[in-house]
Amino acid sequence: MDPEDIRRAYDRSAGGYDARFAALQGPKYDAVLARVDVPPGARVADLGGGTGLLARRLPPRTRRPVVVDFSRPMLAHAPSAADRVQGDLRRLPLRDASVDRAFAITALLLAPRARAGALLEVARVLAPGGRLALTVLADEAAGLEDDLRACGLRPGERFTCGQDVGWICDR
Repeated sequence: MDPEDIRRAYDRSAGGYDARFAALQGPKYDAVLARVDVPPGARVADLGGGTGLLARRLPPRTRRPVVVDFSRPMLAHAPSAADRVQGDLRRLPLRDASVDRAFAITALLLAPRARAGALLEVARVLAPGGRLALTVLADEAAGLEDDLRACGLRPGERFTCGQDVGWICDR
């Protein structure tokens, strides 16, 4: 599917997204947050974070997170306690090495034919020693570990969460 078609679909569904998908996404967020420590003061980015469902689950003492999404209507529903930034994984509007912990849950723009550029962008914004929690739909996972390594990320053990598979990657 074309990224612009995906963005328009999210634009249209923004108002009802949480009611429709919070229960589906919740176990994925719980799975990655159980595997990633978010120390106080860590710079956190939720990449493709939409309405900020993950940002709402971050530990209470977390520094103000950045929610990045390509749908402005989705961001309008993100919590006011987060910085909302329009952008996508292919061109992240974040400075180099500016993020300690990044989350990309059900990362739709990591389809096999387009993932290298997006993964390089994520690696670019992660600080040395930073961590990425990444999940994709299971049918988009083939070859992803090799692509992560090629972009300078070190994937840990693969895990299942809902209809996704995920990795915690170190930079």
